[in-house]
Amino acid sequence: MENKRILVVEDEAPLAGIMVNMLDYFDFQGEVAKSGEEALEKIGSLDFSYLIIDLSLPDMNGMELYQKIIKQNSGYRGRAAFTSGFNVSDELKKLIERDRLTFLPKPFSIDKFKKIMDSWK
Repeated sequence: MENKRILVVEDEAPLAGIMVNMLDYFDFQGEVAKSGEEALEKIGSLDFSYLIIDLSLPDMNGMELYQKIIKQNSGYRGRAAFTSGFNVSDELKKLIERDRLTFLPKPFSIDKFKKIMDSWK
């Protein structure tokens, strides 16, 4: 059985590398995009099972990226987790609730990361 492919949208290279290593450990295949535009390009050419999106990207915020992704391909609705070291806005809370998304606050533990991965198996 092929591992599920996860797109990690994270501009901090060390953290992106750690997340890809953890995905590999939990039997997922991780791929990194360092910006929103790179994520949109990859989603246009590859299929991903789920997305992990940092809310603070160099070219757009994670909510904006998610909305562009689901406009490009509505099949991704509800298949994402947001990460951030900042508090969750009311707007983001509504989006998470509406689309049944996940929020992973930074810094996060391996246990919290694993819990999300378990829900995606």
